[in-house]
Amino acid sequence: MKTLSATIRDWMMRERDRAYVAGLSRIDQEDLGMLRADVFELLDGRDDTRDRLLAMAARFGLSAEDIDRDRQTCLDISLACGKCKSSGICARFLAGDSYVGPDDFCPNASRYAEMAGAA
Repeated sequence: MKTLSATIRDWMMRERDRAYVAGLSRIDQEDLGMLRADVFELLDGRDDTRDRLLAMAARFGLSAEDIDRDRQTCLDISLACGKCKSSGICARFLAGDSYVGPDDFCPNASRYAEMAGAA
């Protein structure tokens, strides 16, 4: 569990990052290649999103390179994972303590299965 000071420090860093993104010019935003709203969603997601989505992808036989191959696919997977409400069951599944499969809770399960079939 985080300490209060760590929680405040994380919040301050997130607010700093949000202010930076809000201040990006149209040209800077185009260089980033993402909508401002998507960047804000990523900033507001859980800190462990990348680790969690890669661990779940690995269950389908996918690597980080497979996920990162297409920028839009990576963004879509990251956004879905970052706002997923099933983080508890996901953590249990990844730890081997779940009786349900990813199709029952993971918003990216069908995409992972599709990617694994194409790999």
